[in-house]
Amino acid sequence: MNLHAAKVARPGATRRRAVVAACKARARDADAFSLNIVHDLDAAKEAWLAFEEKTSPTPFQSYHWMHAWQTAIGDRSTVSPLIVFGHRGGRLAFILPFAVESRWGARRLVWFGQNYADYNGPLIDPALLPALPSDFAARTIEQVLRQAPRIDYCYLAKQPQSLFGFANPFAGFHSVDFTCQAHQAQLSDSWEDFSLSHRSSRSLRRLREKERKLATLGDVTFEQVTAPDERMRLMDLLLGWKIEQLTARGDPVPFADPAAQRLMRETVSAAPDDPRFRLYALKCGGRPIALAFCLVGHGQLIYYLCVYQADETARHSPGLLLLIHVFKAAIAEGLEIFDFSNGDEDYKSHWIDRSERISVSILAWTWKGRIAASLDRARLEAVRWVKQNPPARALAGRLLRLRYRLSQSEIR
Repeated sequence: MNLHAAKVARPGATRRRAVVAACKARARDADAFSLNIVHDLDAAKEAWLAFEEKTSPTPFQSYHWMHAWQTAIGDRSTVSPLIVFGHRGGRLAFILPFAVESRWGARRLVWFGQNYADYNGPLIDPALLPALPSDFAARTIEQVLRQAPRIDYCYLAKQPQSLFGFANPFAGFHSVDFTCQAHQAQLSDSWEDFSLSHRSSRSLRRLREKERKLATLGDVTFEQVTAPDERMRLMDLLLGWKIEQLTARGDPVPFADPAAQRLMRETVSAAPDDPRFRLYALKCGGRPIALAFCLVGHGQLIYYLCVYQADETARHSPGLLLLIHVFKAAIAEGLEIFDFSNGDEDYKSHWIDRSERISVSILAWTWKGRIAASLDRARLEAVRWVKQNPPARALAGRLLRLRYRLSQSEIR
């Protein structure tokens, strides 16, 4: 009887030992990364610049963007960098550009500069991504908390689902959906092929007619702005137009924040020769009528910030004409992806091939964190509900316009 029971139990025991061994192996894989935390962005510069070329999934993870944001916020006590360097076998394997900030009376872990980056996440050796264990993010953050214990919760925003074609290890970490999706178009070898695959011949004829009519007001030109002084002047113009446009539509106006304006100015001025950060202009009669700030990297152009002037040229769709010229420039350069970034604006639907979920990771470790995380989660759900409910969105728009007018009157 006992012998029979022992024989029956053996296979189950074997499976349990195998599971335990597999868990231990996964733990060793995760713990094989030794972490070093740096709290000074300048101290991270040399290693970051040497590592970012092949591992930064977008220019938002570049040292230039992060440094521009640190310069823009000014008060380093408000947002404290927590840069995590992960090594394996003596070699740098990843950089996690975290920061710690105060929110709702708690200390929360965020991606550094996440509010104004459209995509957030790690810099990581692409060769490692397919082999990472599913709990890599959880185990790594646990290690971070052991070295930086005074953190109440995390709010890791705007995380794409994939990095270099592989699953983003942080996108599924206690995540919920962001308030919108990201949208992309696969570029073709020629403008003709690309345009005809997205718009009808009749629609394309109307676009050409719009440009001909615009040309009656002055010569129409398109250019990538490279002169430092001109880049600064046009960035100021772009920001002013964007604030007016968002206010008129009743949308949130993030670029009314002086820190956001300083970020954009710093980005275009600190490295004017950096090909990743581009300012495009459509001009009529020598004056700009539509502007776009774009980020380029790894065969992809991110259409980050675009606007047109609300004057007599607006009836000829200068914003759409600018988009067409940026498409053509990207195709001529041999870029593969045109990324409209996150946001569900209607005009994108005419061009996109695919949409991707964007996630936010929210997890609390203390009672303060649980309260703050619940408030963050409620705010996120409220914004998502308003966006999906037209009457609520219209009301929110009116309130935002009123708030902006009141803030301007106080300034005056």
